[in-house]
Amino acid sequence: MKQNVKIGDVLEVPTPRGFAYVQYAHYQKPYGTLIRVLPGFHQSRPTDFAQLAKTKELYFVFCPIEALVDQGLLQVASHERVPESAARFPPMRRRGFVRPLAKGGGVSNWTIVEDQKEYRVEKLTTAQARLSIASSWNLGMLAQRLTEGWLPEVDLGLPLANQHLSQPQSVGVQHVRHFLYFHTEANARQIRQKLSARGFGIEVRPAAQGTEWLVLLSDRCTTAESLTQTHTELENLAAEFNGQYDGWELEVGSTDGSGDPSQRREHFPD
Repeated sequence: MKQNVKIGDVLEVPTPRGFAYVQYAHYQKPYGTLIRVLPGFHQSRPTDFAQLAKTKELYFVFCPIEALVDQGLLQVASHERVPESAARFPPMRRRGFVRPLAKGGGVSNWTIVEDQKEYRVEKLTTAQARLSIASSWNLGMLAQRLTEGWLPEVDLGLPLANQHLSQPQSVGVQHVRHFLYFHTEANARQIRQKLSARGFGIEVRPAAQGTEWLVLLSDRCTTAESLTQTHTELENLAAEFNGQYDGWELEVGSTDGSGDPSQRREHFPD
């Protein structure tokens, strides 16, 4: 049975770190529903959602929550007033052209959207880099980003304003796998060709579900910083070829001296 989702609804998102919560704040075409991502993780459902809804959001992002609730993938946990600080549609930034890796990679320009006006910038200021990004996430991407403590400034490799993942600089990573999906085999093989000299282990194969193609990259790294840099680079490269970067998973060596590796999974397939 189809459920109506209303502005103000607080939705519960299960993650490996506990329950996270988002609030439906605005609706805008052509993107759809805009949510506030609220800070913190909870091992059980909070009793005071009114207080939680008053907290400053980490960022805004578009997400098809109506369909997710209708499919039973998300639950409405409460309905609370959207705070005054979030009552107006927030200023956001939108990616412009994504440079090919051969030309250095990265985003060549951004469009700042504020008060129904748009203007283009070649280089973001620190304040602009912390603006929410006008993009739409599916549930897998939302859960992944929540779990890894993603913030908008990470998209540019800037220092986190708040460190939500307690992670040392040297994490003893033994093996990392990155997942990229493309609509056509041709695009998937173009990616393999572009990355063939980078030292990645690369496998191209049909995705387990649907008609998409998976590019599975195997890599080794030793720091959280290098992992973040690779994440950002691959996300930009996937966008350049009309694909999607769908996360990573890694095996981390234990720090208790036992020598037994511990698993830390950060990949959330669709």
